[in-house]
Amino acid sequence: MPVPGVSTGRLLACAVVLCALAASAQVRRVAAVGLAFSGGDETDAAYGARAVSSFLQSDPRFEWVSPATQARDDGPVREAKGLEARRLFLEGREQLDNLNTAKAIATLEKSIKFWEDSDLSQGVQGLLDALALRAIACLSKGDKSGFNNDAQRVLAINPDYAFDPSRLTPAAQNALAPLKKKVVAAPPAALELVSTPPHAWAFVDGVFRGVTPITVPGLAPGSHVVTLVATGFELVQEKVFAGSGAAPSFALKSSARGKEVLARVGELRAALERDDVGPAAGALATFIQAEELLVAGVSNQKGELKAVVYRVMADGTVVGDARRSLSGTSASSDWQAMAKELLALAAPEPKKPEAVVIEDLPANSRAGRRPIGWIGLALTAGAAGAGIGLGLTSKSTAQQANRTPQVDAATYNRLAGQARTQAYVADGMFALAVVAGGVSIFMLATGYSDDSGASDEEEEAGFLLGPTRDGAFVGLHGSF
Repeated sequence: MPVPGVSTGRLLACAVVLCALAASAQVRRVAAVGLAFSGGDETDAAYGARAVSSFLQSDPRFEWVSPATQARDDGPVREAKGLEARRLFLEGREQLDNLNTAKAIATLEKSIKFWEDSDLSQGVQGLLDALALRAIACLSKGDKSGFNNDAQRVLAINPDYAFDPSRLTPAAQNALAPLKKKVVAAPPAALELVSTPPHAWAFVDGVFRGVTPITVPGLAPGSHVVTLVATGFELVQEKVFAGSGAAPSFALKSSARGKEVLARVGELRAALERDDVGPAAGALATFIQAEELLVAGVSNQKGELKAVVYRVMADGTVVGDARRSLSGTSASSDWQAMAKELLALAAPEPKKPEAVVIEDLPANSRAGRRPIGWIGLALTAGAAGAGIGLGLTSKSTAQQANRTPQVDAATYNRLAGQARTQAYVADGMFALAVVAGGVSIFMLATGYSDDSGASDEEEEAGFLLGPTRDGAFVGLHGSF
């Protein structure tokens, strides 16, 4: 029987993991907040924060940290519901492929419910796919009303949605055509959105449409998903019917963690007035687990809007600031240009932790993590390299065994045993690479450099012991 070695796919996957680890080590976690001061308008500040955040999301060098998400108690729950919705969608699709239509409809109904309870401010494609697939399933079961309801909802959100052509039977095409014609012929509707408090980011069907209060034009009549996001408040998400003429009002509620964020935002606003943002911005960045914070401030000086963006590290170091006069037509590009200018500046080394004694431990020390992270990254590369080498050797040995004549059983068994052993060891190396890679990325992402700051003339070394957010550390510090 053929002897399996380590597959080429597994070797390629390991190589991809190595490249991803190398790239992720360079990604910086950056957040943005918008604040009005000295007579500035909160709406302008909210648009400024959105423009800067959009730039961060579009640039692969940065991992955008959302202050609003970090301040919510339900953030992890909504993320988990999105993952479960995706799993249920795939399960329902497989059931439909296996002609188990009734079970597929029930599974897709659960998927839709989970999508609706997830955070749809990032997009509604998953929800549309689930609705479209359930529509097809309903029609195949003879439920024309169910097909119409789901298909109309999909087309109201996205009139250009492309249904899976492999599932569009002639009957489905005939049923879909008049629905599309009806949506195209209907006059566009507008939706007025009001929130308490105001100045929340408003998303309609996963697309940012402005800051509340706002009127959103150009919508197809029908059901739409409105999502409101504001720093310090829980996410609000509801289905709203466009075309009814009503102006829905949404009440934003603050969580316990959100109140802490709002308190820090208030301190930062006061610091903006004093033009001394470093400590307050660093404290907010640390609380929301960001390495850097971009503070977008708006002021009104003698009727002229002035914008300023500060770039602040989590330790409170102000890297720089950029200032411009704002105009309504170019405000978004102005904000993004200032952010780009500041992020191009070389970041200073984080402030170095002082050596401590057991009696005076730091409350939240992360010293020593980055050196451990680099060691772990080296171990990851070594283990992955060894795994790839052993995998190639195992593959070659397996091929040699498979070419051995069946009459030479002794040689075949010897080579087969070698190939299996090499494959098992290679798998162990891959597993070690994954574990070491995960630990090293965590250490690099959350740690500070652990130099003691000693000069060449006066070297010092010693042990550090202290608690961390996730446990404790014992490390060797000093210059060598």
